[in-house]
Amino acid sequence: MSFGNDLREDLLDLVFAGEAYTPASNFQIALSTTAINDDGTGITEPVGNNYSRVTVPNDLTNWPVATTTDGGTPNGTTTKINGEDIEFPVATGTWGTITHFAVYDDAATPNFLGWGSIVTPRTIEEDDIALFQEESIEITLS
Repeated sequence: MSFGNDLREDLLDLVFAGEAYTPASNFQIALSTTAINDDGTGITEPVGNNYSRVTVPNDLTNWPVATTTDGGTPNGTTTKINGEDIEFPVATGTWGTITHFAVYDDAATPNFLGWGSIVTPRTIEEDDIALFQEESIEITLS
């Protein structure tokens, strides 16, 4: 998953200037049929047919403790994964071919946090369920 511009700025300001940052209580996971830009533009979410973003609590059950693998010189990679399945509602019609996903916080007006590509894009048809299985979303820093 790639962090959005605003989240990268917030994290750098937190670490290097002590600027307050309040993490979200929940995240909203969205699907897109188009590529998403680091500023959150470009997203095309399905419309109708029972599509809605999925709310995922921001806790250690859904997002277990990050781990670091030793990558040798100069550094390793630190990874955070989803600890539970993330399941969307049953489609009542086509949602199109899902190629990307986005993560938002749960603010009254959700803030874009980042995006990722779907490794194997999938067309969601009537009666399909879009699902991110446990450990299928990887958020990495290296």
